[in-house]
Amino acid sequence: MNEGEEGVMTSTFRGRALKGLKVNTDGFEIITRTFNINEDEAASTTVNDLIVWNHDDVPLKSDVVPQAIALAKIQQALGSS
Repeated sequence: MNEGEEGVMTSTFRGRALKGLKVNTDGFEIITRTFNINEDEAASTTVNDLIVWNHDDVPLKSDVVPQAIALAKIQQALGSS
């Protein structure tokens, strides 16, 4: 993984070019859940930065994940006032 101009990261996966952009999440908590036949497990962690990847093109701030994070930040700000 290489970081180039304007914070754009580049990498490859199975021969295809990937371009990534780091998105600040302001310490959001990410919860993952796994389901097995015999047990149900949940784990959480706090994440400050998330890298969004696209094939061939640089991810935009108007893509789904950056917009979802921006919306969560707005909801958090409105809920805390």
